[in-house]
Amino acid sequence: YKPEIPIGVFLKPGEESMSMYEDQGLKELHKTGFVLIAGGLGERLGYSGIKLDLPVTVMEDNYCYLKYYAQYILAVKDRALPFVPDEYRAGFYVPLCIMTSDDTHERTVQLLSRNNYFGLNRHHVEIVKQENVPALVDNNAKIAFEPHTGKVITKPHGHGDIHNLLYDSGVAKKWLSMGKEWMVFIQDT
Repeated sequence: YKPEIPIGVFLKPGEESMSMYEDQGLKELHKTGFVLIAGGLGERLGYSGIKLDLPVTVMEDNYCYLKYYAQYILAVKDRALPFVPDEYRAGFYVPLCIMTSDDTHERTVQLLSRNNYFGLNRHHVEIVKQENVPALVDNNAKIAFEPHTGKVITKPHGHGDIHNLLYDSGVAKKWLSMGKEWMVFIQDT
């Protein structure tokens, strides 16, 4: 394989090209699954929890990013439904895969369970967990240790793990068998 830089277009709402591409995209929407990369914590943001539980707005109590994404996926399902062949409409759904880590896995599952998956069917949400690796202190690759215990500090490996996890977990194969041809990757918050 030879890596190539993809050619893209800059779209502006209201322009003819935007409407044309949107029409094309709507016809493909039913062939799409969503992948949420959510292995990290909100430490850099001064938040002690998982980033998916960060509030999106203060206008509504408990309106976190994961709720926002779930509502978006449900809206995508509604927009895609007219393009689903009649014989598949009854069982149609837009799948979601969430990549967690040792740091976020349990709290993500609890957030989903506590909120009844924010309206998504729990059987339509796949969760894959990446491994943690030793954290580095600096650009010289010095390994980070807990100052009092000497224990190696670990952190999630990174967003690139998602591709292997989708393959190794069987999610990619499952989605392909469902007729999914596209994946939209969401970088947590």
